[in-house]
Amino acid sequence: MVAVVKNNLVVAMSLLAAVFMISGRASAETAYFVVSEIASECSACDSYLLPLSDPAAIVHARDLVALGPAAGSTIALANVVEGGDGINRNVLAPGEPPWSWHVASFLDFGDFAIELCDGTPSMVEADPAGFLANTNGVICFWGYTVSAEIPVREVPMGREVGVLASLLVALAAWRLLSRARRAHTPGPGSAG
Repeated sequence: MVAVVKNNLVVAMSLLAAVFMISGRASAETAYFVVSEIASECSACDSYLLPLSDPAAIVHARDLVALGPAAGSTIALANVVEGGDGINRNVLAPGEPPWSWHVASFLDFGDFAIELCDGTPSMVEADPAGFLANTNGVICFWGYTVSAEIPVREVPMGREVGVLASLLVALAAWRLLSRARRAHTPGPGSAG
């Protein structure tokens, strides 16, 4: 019985470790940046998280953090979609509330962009469907730029990784209980 429990515990822990290694590997390839207002006195006082995977974009984002607008190409253009991803949030607000939309893909950094995609994270949040329909799902907030990098360890796990980890733990617990019950169930012809 003890050997069965130990074996199942090892299997469960191995599966959980694999999930976290996979999520860590995915996160290591992606850097997360806070995009907030350029002005020192904020008017909307909001922000969003910009995931970047392209090495050149990551270098430029880090230049923006270090040099500010002097780095050039301050406007982040991105495709966004409705629905929270468990990552995008307003880090400037108390409790860092999540947004009900997130960046689906990064397009580029630029010095100029069409006014249609200008706005604020709060404007997107006020009417995600309307804002995204009006801009074809593109944001390019003129008064915002990359202001900080979020260490990967501080980025919450995405919804999918959290659900997968929970399912694996539940499966391992179920297997443990099933084997423990079988070990205690008398077989045919035994005196129970």
